[in-house]
Amino acid sequence: DVHYTIELPQTVQGLIELKMYERKLKQKEMAALLNTTDTKLSEIMHHKRKPSLSFIKALNHVLGIDGNLLLKVS
Repeated sequence: DVHYTIELPQTVQGLIELKMYERKLKQKEMAALLNTTDTKLSEIMHHKRKPSLSFIKALNHVLGIDGNLLLKVS
């Protein structure tokens, strides 16, 4: 067996996509999980809106993404 390491994404959008893949969630389901609207999540994913502090906190608390990593990529 060969094991490959995959580097963590370097953007908030990449981290969200990774968590969506891991949990097999669609964007609408992820928005509900993060207690935000589908439109707001879509705008963040397409770089049309910057994530708010409350959104970053939700990523940390709900998805378990390291806060230091979130501060680094935000």
